Amino acid sequence: MITWAIISGLMMFAKTAAMFYTLRFLLSLAEAGLSPGVTLYLTYWFPPERRGKIIALFMTGVPISGVLGGPFSGWILHSMSGTHGLVGSVLAAGRSAACTRPSAIIIAMQGSTVNSTAR
Repeated sequence: MITWAIISGLMMFAKTAAMFYTLRFLLSLAEAGLSPGVTLYLTYWFPPERRGKIIALFMTGVPISGVLGGPFSGWILHSMSGTHGLVGSVLAAGRSAACTRPSAIIIAMQGSTVNSTAR
């Protein structure tokens, strides 16, 4: 997730189409292993009789993240347009969003690290 956050943050510096497509490709490489990796770990942690329900619960996170994340991303795009000298265009708002999303991931990961070390 750290790699994803870093590459996602670099998206705000994309100025050409080639740079944008290169960063999108690297971003897809960074996130490609998440779902199979989590599914693999769930097979280690849960017995076979509970595994199907747990994996279904994990997969339910995809539509839930769309329902919750879509309006939040729209709010970011709307409210951040014009900040930091990025005026008026969808590209400017997208750069603001590219700055905001990785920050949230890094903060969430720091919180999970603090909680795991406190045990």
